[in-house]
Amino acid sequence: MSTVKTRIDPQAAQGFLDRHFPAEASHLERIQGGELAEAFFFEANGDSYVLRVDSRSRGFAKDDHAHRHFSSPLLPIPSIVQQGRFDDRHSFAISRRAPGVTHDTLPLADRLAPR
Repeated sequence: MSTVKTRIDPQAAQGFLDRHFPAEASHLERIQGGELAEAFFFEANGDSYVLRVDSRSRGFAKDDHAHRHFSSPLLPIPSIVQQGRFDDRHSFAISRRAPGVTHDTLPLADRLAPR
């Protein structure tokens, strides 16, 4: 586990969404894994999203750039629907949730299988 990963309490994340997301957010679930940002899945208006919180915002700008310039049916990169300041020390990005599973949850054989 990374020693530099941002840590955000799930109640703080839910409170943030209650105050700043335009639709009622439910089913908040912490995403395991990742090296830098704290991340949560959540649902709103029948859609699935990801909230990421980090002390650095540069990665979120890179993700937005990647979506706008490289996303395709063969390389689906979720769009960022909202980003900004989470609090005085952290930035946030909310993106649509992409289908599939996280790399950390794949069985080892699937992670090592040639494509």
